[in-house]
Amino acid sequence: MDELKCRLNEMIEDWYEDDPGDAFGSVILREIETDDESPARIGRHLANLVMDSSDEQAKAIDEAMIILTGWSLSTLVNKAEEYLAEQDETLDD
Repeated sequence: MDELKCRLNEMIEDWYEDDPGDAFGSVILREIETDDESPARIGRHLANLVMDSSDEQAKAIDEAMIILTGWSLSTLVNKAEEYLAEQDETLDD
């Protein structure tokens, strides 16, 4: 992890010269879009990760989700619950 932090630090030091932040963010978004993992598996892994984490780790995960999605974990859970309720209503119709 120290090597990764060092590489990220070097990227940040040059941030305003070549804007590697754009490259880093673009690669992250591209990899999310092209990941072949199922939404069910992603959701389960993320939920387990949060439930098994310390409060400090959960806060870091929450901040990462805000960066990636614009929403906190709490809001994403609310949205997932709403999605499930909508699916239940559709099945009842």
